[in-house]
Amino acid sequence: MTQTSPDEPYDQADYDRVSAIREEAFKAWDTGRRADAIRLSDQWWDAIPGAKLGHMAEEQAALEMARAAAEAGDTVEARRWLARGREAYGDGDIGRELCGFVEGIVCYAEGDLDKAYAWFKASYDFMGRRTFSDKRDQTYWNFFADRAHLPRTAKKASKKTLEKLADEGDQQQAAGNLDDAIATWRQAIDMLDDTPTDHPMAMWFYASIGDALTEARRWDEADQALNQALAAGGTGNAFVWLRKGQALAELGNQKAALDALTSAYMLDGDEIFDDEDPKYRQLLIDAGVIHQP
Repeated sequence: MTQTSPDEPYDQADYDRVSAIREEAFKAWDTGRRADAIRLSDQWWDAIPGAKLGHMAEEQAALEMARAAAEAGDTVEARRWLARGREAYGDGDIGRELCGFVEGIVCYAEGDLDKAYAWFKASYDFMGRRTFSDKRDQTYWNFFADRAHLPRTAKKASKKTLEKLADEGDQQQAAGNLDDAIATWRQAIDMLDDTPTDHPMAMWFYASIGDALTEARRWDEADQALNQALAAGGTGNAFVWLRKGQALAELGNQKAALDALTSAYMLDGDEIFDDEDPKYRQLLIDAGVIHQP
């Protein structure tokens, strides 16, 4: 496992000591020494100085420990570590997605394939095909792809094919077939490069999905899609910030909504609100960002 130097309160001595215990725990899981694995895993967790929340190495390793236990057949231990992973990650979008994916692995190991599929689908809806990008994930991908009626191996698409899918999704959205439009754009994302957020068309697809989800009033999913649009280069796009601000406002996160809507206003001016519900512009008026004439 790649080690990443964590934030304070670690110093190098702490980091070396904790990392050594952690690696021994992984070796024990890998070699089937269950009792040693549990003992070393707990020893590692207890050795982490300070709060667990926000230590990247420990966030990742807690979920790796859950996965190792599940794949070794110890789902009780896997769930104990999954709870620790949730503790370490907190309630951010990425943490929820990563923990949800491991939840799917644990359900799969428990034989609850319906729940496993549901968790994998939630991860897929958030991250697309790349949520299964690790070589170890192919069993889970094949299971999910078969149930979702997706091809196990995605073909990389030409620019012409991607543009055709973009237009097809536009037409579906214009006809009110929002689920079909979202599915078409997700299909296109799955045809992008291994790191889809680096593709020049990725931002457009994610923003379009966010727009359709906003229209469907599926606010939490819209916010997730728009986060992907921002990660794909959308930070300079007023429309992305507008839709994100609207989703956040409907989710009750008024401070973050104000920040996003302010970004939209700064990039594109007052006209960005011309065809929108006046309540979103009113948020900026109330905050003193926009002054009434």
